[in-house]
Amino acid sequence: MEFMFMPFRRYAEFSGRSRRMEYWMWTLFIFVVYLVFVVLGVALGATAILGASQGSSGGTAAGAGGAIIVFALFGIFLLAIFLPSLAVAVRRLHDTDHSGWWILAPMIGSVIQVAGGAMHSQVVALVGGLVGLVIGVLLLVWYFSDGTAGANRFGPDPKGRGGPGGYDQGYGQGYGQQPAQGYGAPQQNSW
Repeated sequence: MEFMFMPFRRYAEFSGRSRRMEYWMWTLFIFVVYLVFVVLGVALGATAILGASQGSSGGTAAGAGGAIIVFALFGIFLLAIFLPSLAVAVRRLHDTDHSGWWILAPMIGSVIQVAGGAMHSQVVALVGGLVGLVIGVLLLVWYFSDGTAGANRFGPDPKGRGGPGGYDQGYGQGYGQQPAQGYGAPQQNSW
């Protein structure tokens, strides 16, 4: 639950790194809220349609007014999550040691599509769609990939892995905890 709301605490922070857990829990939160808004909007819209089919002007007005309010609230929600969504996506790319500017890369396909439409060329528009799709899949792969172990050019590892000696400081041990003896722990020389 903590990871789900972390992007709100780091609202417009585009520097640093974010773990997969933070990114995907944020995505799950947005998806669940989206489903709630859709269900409410459909239910209120269906009430309006049902009221209209039965000749009831009161039910129609109430249902339509409720649907408008739900969709207005949804619009406000989308505005409120725009910056944190962009920021957590950029930080996620940073965790995989990629520039945050990659988030704009799918626009290349859109530009090619628009150019193809302006030239009345379906082939160019198709190529633009394929370019956008390939870049989108590449971004998705990076979002699913584990971050680089240890510090990278964007900051320290949010999982606390890697140390100055290059060995693992206890993968999964948490922040500030010493690794247990055994695999991943620094070995003492016996001589």
